[in-house]
Amino acid sequence: MTGPQSGLLGWRTDARVKNLRASHPGKLEAEAGSLILSDDDPAIALNRFVQAAWPILSQGQDKSQPYSESRNIPSMLLALAQPTEAMGINTEPMWRAGRALTGKTTFGNNPLNEGEYSEVLDLAKALFAKFGMGLAAARSLGRPGVHLGR
Repeated sequence: MTGPQSGLLGWRTDARVKNLRASHPGKLEAEAGSLILSDDDPAIALNRFVQAAWPILSQGQDKSQPYSESRNIPSMLLALAQPTEAMGINTEPMWRAGRALTGKTTFGNNPLNEGEYSEVLDLAKALFAKFGMGLAAARSLGRPGVHLGR
């Protein structure tokens, strides 16, 4: 999921995850494995990952907390493992969409939690249902030659 060829998390996050994995061998990997293999509701599984990984993710981040990383890392893992049940979060576009469509902010200044992720999934499911699509179809949006019907 990391490295220049993936493009999922961005080069800054890729570099940070690489350093965190080196300083905490096996810990993020174990939590990621538990997350993607969980039979729990995606929001519950994500919350458990964030609670376990937050001490590692926030290490050395006294001035700027990695709230965005608490959103994009576990949500991308879940979206890859459970494409019909989960959705990866890119914080800024999702924050803007939530604000524009619901009139409220999607995320607080905190690590992602179960309630916030549930709201994101509910919003996404409502939008995709409107267009006759499921969450898995979201993967094809934005790819060349793929268009929503009009």
